[in-house]
Amino acid sequence: SRFDLIAAGMYITPERCKQVLFTDPHYQLPDTLLVKTGNPKGLHSYEDIAKSGAKVAIMSGTVNLGYARNSGISDDQILQVPDTTAQLQAVRAGRADAAVGTQLTMKGLADKGGDSVEAIAEFKDDPAHTGYGALAFRPEDKELRDAVNAELKKWLGSEEHLARWGPSVSTSPTSPIRPPPNSAASNGRTTPRIPVRGALLCIER
Repeated sequence: SRFDLIAAGMYITPERCKQVLFTDPHYQLPDTLLVKTGNPKGLHSYEDIAKSGAKVAIMSGTVNLGYARNSGISDDQILQVPDTTAQLQAVRAGRADAAVGTQLTMKGLADKGGDSVEAIAEFKDDPAHTGYGALAFRPEDKELRDAVNAELKKWLGSEEHLARWGPSVSTSPTSPIRPPPNSAASNGRTTPRIPVRGALLCIER
């Protein structure tokens, strides 16, 4: 009970929903790969990594570990590292053929890595892997979570929000993002144009 909320870009997942209360999601991020410049092994998906026997650097504790394993990547192909800096170092040093993470993170690493690495533009990923991030609270703090949700509803899609983040966000009056149908994020719901709420992503608590 040392902290009241987690504001660390945490993705909403069924497993985490059992432990915390999430706000409505406030961002959506697909993944991509960081590879050596020119993508010498032609990696464009988790399946490419699995079939080629390539090694991938994945940050410990992230959802990407599960995605990789579910795509057939064996544990001896996975190099678990503590942070994104270690992912970049692993690819640059040749200890890993690729690193995986959000587009935003991998592009940032590519900028830091200079001419030696690049973030691939075309990552063939399952739409269900798109991450939906939110703030997280203790299960007993529903009132606080609901109050934060009310403020998020005012801010998301506002002039201030759009000025800060530009055209990368949606101006939908219901939500800035919407999960793909039949994905883990949508919890199997396919009704069009529904508000994307934490209650739709997790069991209502």
